[in-house]
Amino acid sequence: MAYVITRSCCSDALCAAVCPVNCIHPTPNDPDFGHAEMLYIDPQRCIDCGACAEVCPVDAIFADDELPPAEAVYAAINADYFGKAEHPAAPVVPPATPTPTSEALAVAVVGAGPSGFYAAAELLDAGPEVTVTLIDRLPTPYGLARAGVAPDHQDTKQITTTFEATAAHPRLNTYFNVEVGADISLDDLLAHHHAVVYATGAPVGRQLGVPGEHLPGNFTAAEVVGWYNGHPDHADLSVAAHHPTAVLVGNGNVAVDVARVLLLGGRMGHTDIADHTRNGLHNSRIREVVVLGRRGPEHAAFSFSQLLALTHLDGVDIVVDPADLIDVVTPPDRPHPAAFAGEQKLALLRELAVRRRRHDRRIHLRFSASLHALSGSDRVETATIMSAAQGESSLAAGIVVSCIGFDARPIDGLAFDTGAQRIPNKGGRVLDSAGQVLTGHYVTGWVKRGPSGVIGTNTLCAAETVAALLDDHRQGLLRPPQDLPQSFADTLHGRSIAHVDRGGWQRIDEYERRAGRASGRPRRKSVRRDEMVEIAYLQEEIRPGAQSVDQFRRNS
Repeated sequence: MAYVITRSCCSDALCAAVCPVNCIHPTPNDPDFGHAEMLYIDPQRCIDCGACAEVCPVDAIFADDELPPAEAVYAAINADYFGKAEHPAAPVVPPATPTPTSEALAVAVVGAGPSGFYAAAELLDAGPEVTVTLIDRLPTPYGLARAGVAPDHQDTKQITTTFEATAAHPRLNTYFNVEVGADISLDDLLAHHHAVVYATGAPVGRQLGVPGEHLPGNFTAAEVVGWYNGHPDHADLSVAAHHPTAVLVGNGNVAVDVARVLLLGGRMGHTDIADHTRNGLHNSRIREVVVLGRRGPEHAAFSFSQLLALTHLDGVDIVVDPADLIDVVTPPDRPHPAAFAGEQKLALLRELAVRRRRHDRRIHLRFSASLHALSGSDRVETATIMSAAQGESSLAAGIVVSCIGFDARPIDGLAFDTGAQRIPNKGGRVLDSAGQVLTGHYVTGWVKRGPSGVIGTNTLCAAETVAALLDDHRQGLLRPPQDLPQSFADTLHGRSIAHVDRGGWQRIDEYERRAGRASGRPRRKSVRRDEMVEIAYLQEEIRPGAQSVDQFRRNS
């Protein structure tokens, strides 16, 4: 028997770190790790110890004789990966760990998504005198793990169990519902900390830049993903599913997620999909989602695992035009993991191109096609498409979503690269407008490297940033704070900022889970900031001088 890694792999490589025989690849020590869509287990070397399955945070690893039916194909996929590349059986190289410090170090981490939590964990592991202040502008933690992962991917959302352990660390304090730049300044942070790590992500969806994009019915992926995941910023979005056709521009994994939800969101009552989305899509007239990729199928941005999962959707056909696949081959110069995944995708696309259509719902994957313009009287009615095969054509559509990437937001007081849409940095050290290192300021995650990789990619990213921070600390470059980190809470209290601590988040979490259990769901999310804050303060004594919980509510 051997163990097998399946679709929901997050690539954080905990499994590779604990494997005693080095049978899981690519590892963070392999040069092509950054090009892998997932990790794989060599069945010839696996010794059936189960260590990898025990540490997997998203339950992606199964014994080969216990694979769920929809995941059974991954036994062959894992084996095939090792049939096309050699990986050494020894020596096993231990994962990099931060160089410990015995000196006092207080760090503020801004952003409580995966990248922020990975950075916090690295810092806490660096020594017993290190303390971390974790800040987020929302009343809830976990960032894209909560508000970005599709609701029907509950296994992937389990990565938050790893973050829960970090949040419970006695040397970490959480301050949610606190916005840097609005409630507090960078100077406020440095007054209480040696350094600040920004893990604020890339929350802004990219616009298409085509005529007609101002029309209602045209959205960015950030808006729609936030809408169906209950993000407070997008809870009031009006997505009218009255037309049978929706068009998605871009063919990455986000587009695949959006396509599934638009077609099947009304059936996702067993998930944590936002109530307003489930209700809005319950009587949806959408029957076809057209996904436009501007390049050929050999460059498709969605992963093989996500494409394979589409083929298991109940009542949905995946349509591929055979003409799009003529003379298409995987580019020969790709690193092995990317080439392997590319070959898998092309093989599956060819199979889909000849598959008989049986259902009234479909996802149409079009390649070498791009959106040229949108038109309509008072909302989107027609999408003009340019394609290599058909030239210019018009398609009636009621919803258009640009799934072409995400941009970071500038942070007051820091330089911002408007071209790359991220904070300029060198190995995680923030640079000023002149390209010089801004001592005491660091970045990690998407705001550092751009919107790339999967959740686990942030582990190496955070390790690099924290290593730079610790090195600067050892060299005496970080200025000691004027005030104790513990007095940071007093600053917030003095400004009547209703921050949500870990206990407050636990009350929100339990409230949502309890509401979900009543209807057979993992949770029913609260989507209003003021409601979340009120829940956070329930059954908790109001601070002296306050008249009511209302004084601590934040405006939505």
